[in-house]
Amino acid sequence: MKKVLIITLIVIVCIAGGCFWYFNFVNSRNFSDTVPVTQGDLKIGSINVCGMSFGGKREITEAVLLKACRDNSLDILVIEEFPMYPLGSDSAFISTFSSYFPYISIKEECAVLSKTPIWEHERKSYLGCSGSYSSILAGPLESPVRIIGVHLRTTGMSIVNNGRGVDGNNDLARMRQMMRQNRRIRIQQAKSIRKAMFKTAEPVIIAGDFNSMPGSRVYRILKGKDLSDSFIVAGQGKGSTYRLLKDIIRIDYMLYSDDIECVGAQIADDKVSDHRMIISTFNRK
Repeated sequence: MKKVLIITLIVIVCIAGGCFWYFNFVNSRNFSDTVPVTQGDLKIGSINVCGMSFGGKREITEAVLLKACRDNSLDILVIEEFPMYPLGSDSAFISTFSSYFPYISIKEECAVLSKTPIWEHERKSYLGCSGSYSSILAGPLESPVRIIGVHLRTTGMSIVNNGRGVDGNNDLARMRQMMRQNRRIRIQQAKSIRKAMFKTAEPVIIAGDFNSMPGSRVYRILKGKDLSDSFIVAGQGKGSTYRLLKDIIRIDYMLYSDDIECVGAQIADDKVSDHRMIISTFNRK
């Protein structure tokens, strides 16, 4: 009986410790010992804009996003889940942002906005599963970076997030099945990206919505042993990037190779989407 009690206490302590670690991990209170640098060689933002529909009118959402770019002095912004409809809206979007970002490229659901030239922007299919990601080469001609813009397969939580909640066992069973299936797809997508990484000579940045939490298999595959998490290295403040589900989840990231240095990272709080923008400042070594 005494042995069982000791084991039970150990389990409780481990669970409590794990919960405390997780809370601090996703909310990221002061990961770095110094105040993050806000200016460097290249300042990059990444956000899933959720179809530009979070704040109601698209024009209002665009204005808030443009202000965030200006306030944070971004050099490059990578947008995922960018809307292709209604027809003609792309030209209006370009008109709004071109005064700040002279280089703009839109391919399927990804828009890239940049102060520096965009040398390449291609949509590449994942190997062995559906979907595609962006391979972007941007920056000064003498020292461009390769940005892999991703929006990995959704979790399948839309049954809950659509506002009506889960309605009985059928919804719950369908949601569980969808979440398992989509997790397998995300794992395959992550493996596909890792294979593509080794085919480029430039510094690599993987940015976007992983739809996976820190410590997940998807995150571990993408990060590997040769990439760093910008917010873990140089971030301060609250690290959660997803506003829903009690606002404690970090599912958006910026990973980078060791031939560049991250000197600052933050999560912006401008209400553009149900996701927050990740902002990272890089210096070339």
